[in-house]
Amino acid sequence: MKISKVSVNRQFSIPDAPIPLKFTPVNIDLLPLDLLSESQNKTIHELLSHNESFTESEQIKLLDNENCMDIKETTNKIRSHLDYLHKHESQHLKILEEIKTSLDFIKQKRTTNEIMTIRSSVNSIETIQKNFIDGLKICLQNGDINYKNFLDPFKLLISRQIEISNYVSKISKLLKNLKPEKSDTLDSKSLNSFRLQEPTTWITQTVENIKTLVLLLDTDSPHYPELQRIYKRLLEESLNSNNSIEDKTINDSNRLIMHSLVVELTSKTNSRKLRYLFLFKDVLICAKIKFTMGSRQRILHENSPLSESRFRRKRSGKFSASSYELEIKWFISMEEMSLLSNSRVGSDDRGRLQNQKNLDELKGMVRNLRQTMSRSLEDKHSSKNTSKLTSLSKLEGKLVLETPQLILPIADKSGRIHNILLSTERERTHWRSALEQLLDKPPHNTDKFHSLRRTTPEKISTDYFPSPSRSRSSSIGDISERLKKYKHMIKLNGVGLSIIDKDEPITGYIKATVHGIDGLNEKNSYHVRIEVDSYGQYEEVACTRVLQQSNPQWEQSFDLEVDGAWTICFTLYIHQEMFAELDVPLDLETLKTNSRIDMKILTNENPPRNLTFSVSLEYVDQVNLNKNRRSEIRGNLFGRHLTELIRVPNDIDKNECTIKHKSEAFIPRFVIACVEEIERRGLLVVGLYRLCGSNDNIKALKSEFDESCTLAIQRLPLVELPVITSLLKQFFQHLPESLVDYTATIALLQAVEIPDESVRCQLIEDILVNLPTPNLETFNYLANHLVTVSNYKAQNKMDLGNLSLIWSYTLFECSSKTMPSTEMNQQTKGGSSLKSNAAEIQAAFSFQQAKVLNCILTSMKSGKLTIPSHSNVIRPVYS
Repeated sequence: MKISKVSVNRQFSIPDAPIPLKFTPVNIDLLPLDLLSESQNKTIHELLSHNESFTESEQIKLLDNENCMDIKETTNKIRSHLDYLHKHESQHLKILEEIKTSLDFIKQKRTTNEIMTIRSSVNSIETIQKNFIDGLKICLQNGDINYKNFLDPFKLLISRQIEISNYVSKISKLLKNLKPEKSDTLDSKSLNSFRLQEPTTWITQTVENIKTLVLLLDTDSPHYPELQRIYKRLLEESLNSNNSIEDKTINDSNRLIMHSLVVELTSKTNSRKLRYLFLFKDVLICAKIKFTMGSRQRILHENSPLSESRFRRKRSGKFSASSYELEIKWFISMEEMSLLSNSRVGSDDRGRLQNQKNLDELKGMVRNLRQTMSRSLEDKHSSKNTSKLTSLSKLEGKLVLETPQLILPIADKSGRIHNILLSTERERTHWRSALEQLLDKPPHNTDKFHSLRRTTPEKISTDYFPSPSRSRSSSIGDISERLKKYKHMIKLNGVGLSIIDKDEPITGYIKATVHGIDGLNEKNSYHVRIEVDSYGQYEEVACTRVLQQSNPQWEQSFDLEVDGAWTICFTLYIHQEMFAELDVPLDLETLKTNSRIDMKILTNENPPRNLTFSVSLEYVDQVNLNKNRRSEIRGNLFGRHLTELIRVPNDIDKNECTIKHKSEAFIPRFVIACVEEIERRGLLVVGLYRLCGSNDNIKALKSEFDESCTLAIQRLPLVELPVITSLLKQFFQHLPESLVDYTATIALLQAVEIPDESVRCQLIEDILVNLPTPNLETFNYLANHLVTVSNYKAQNKMDLGNLSLIWSYTLFECSSKTMPSTEMNQQTKGGSSLKSNAAEIQAAFSFQQAKVLNCILTSMKSGKLTIPSHSNVIRPVYS
């Protein structure tokens, strides 16, 4: 086949094709996808990197010359490539006609329905192919690559790629049953089989063709961002499709399942090392990336402010395979591997909180240095700014090493443990699930409330050791050959790299609104966690409240501060089980329109089902954000009146105020944060609210909230549940006045004795409505939470009776003035019996308080009691 000068090698056959990869979606591409690999048209930056004798002024002069490149020459190359595409793609129509002829022959040997299904796919591909060729023809006739509809035909390629994938899945069984015959006739089965396979080569060819076009197109072109997205989507479909082909056509014992950049915590020195993990079907390999001589300097040059020009190095480029080598550190075959219990860096809550503080300080240093360098762009060629770039590189590299805190421990048959550090629970779940599947680990026990739930990762108590296998272990030579084959596919993070130009990823504030999910018809405990890929790794930045309802609708917004982010990920959880994911690329133009995104996603079930995930994203100006941001409550959080901890004016009158506020505005942020974290992680924990946390850890968390409520809330996922539940109870115990005051407590004690249920419930509502608005809304919020906890009593062993005994003393007035005064006077004359009598009276009174709370909660759960709200409150539905 004659190849034009600007094209890449397109000779391709199924047996010789590079094995495609399915990579984990948790490490981002700050330098993604090999757009520049093996390109003969080296840029000025690449040439400079091989000659360190150039002075800085000479480099700047050469870079200025690069700006004078002939635009007409680039346009001619693009037209040449489009002309090649038009001729090459036109040949595909002839191949599709030959496939139809082949199907007519095979129809005599196979069932009619099977052939009709395949023919339908061929017809769909043919329709898209004709439209694509017509669109290319219009592009060539127009002659202007900047006209509005230039990308229209290329958008069709995504649909064609999907149709080809469907076609491949349909012919796989057919090909398996077509045995080659020794015949030179045109109607032999072997020839027909080959023609049926022909569209499979188009998948990779399409990716290479679009990659060439991306390389040729100027980064300042209005079509560049969209073409880049098309390329990434085509590559994704290519990987998925070719994995399917590989399963059907070759021995897949050496197939690569996942790969990503990770951090390893070494056992000998307890130090952190940057590593690259490759998970094959038969072995897990850990490698060190070693850059070749001069490659680090070249990378820094290409990404420094000196490299700014109209033809900037594309951020979507990938390191050339020749710029680094892979050094094997260790590998474990599947038959020798065992998975140990998940854990976290830091032996206790205090250690984990201190680790997070250190990370926050390091992020602040990186952010400040980036801002300083951005402000001094006019002096970007100075040695001072170059020195700042070096400092920034070191800080970013340290940040990437220190960020991961979740441990995935992997052991070999000799008992040596390798601690892999990952940044998010989602990432650890991806890796653990893949390993468990290869190890053929039995499924976790299920229950009738949550048939898909697996044990909470932090609570796994049993290690899994697979049964011995007789398969041959891989040798070091085999492993080395595999790494040579796959190293060009490595996806590296932008560790220690900084680009200060218009093509940077999103930095600033994003208002993310989680609307809801449709397609979840069963009632369960749902929440969404939000991650962004700042600092070279995914980081969890927000969580929604927990909703106990079908088709949950949160309508919850978050102001997210992002720094160098390309993607935002929304992950749906049922309790602690990851259920579905939505990845949304971040684009500044899209963010400015505050667009609502309704996307179809697949669940992690088997078989999966379709859900519709609705979110909105908007870029927020920092000035406007500061005006609307809630005021930070600093100082001692405990022992203050509720009115000092809410986010509405203290002097509002619940009867006369005409301005309505959401219910959560009257509830302390501390209470909401603790309850939401408990409902995310603790609804299935046995003895919830009975277990007490360590006093030292409780004090440490209390100090965190006193220092900064906002930062403490962000760090709650690091804290053990007993510490959170204990501190929540302490908060109400330390209120200057009980949540339910003396007058209401006495009235409720009398009301619960009324035998008529309807009269009793009405009287309780009348009593509670007289509470101050903050007290009433906080009591209602907490009561609904306790009802939710009791809904899982089969798992957590906490029914309403147990919860009432624990919480009644905390919520109701229990001072000595609530006891009858006559009894108190009699006790003063009792001498030695005073203490025992007081204890008996207090015990009896506590029992009555528990009876009151149990009566309220039971009536709420049955729907016979609804705690009223004041006219200035907008209250959400809690279940």
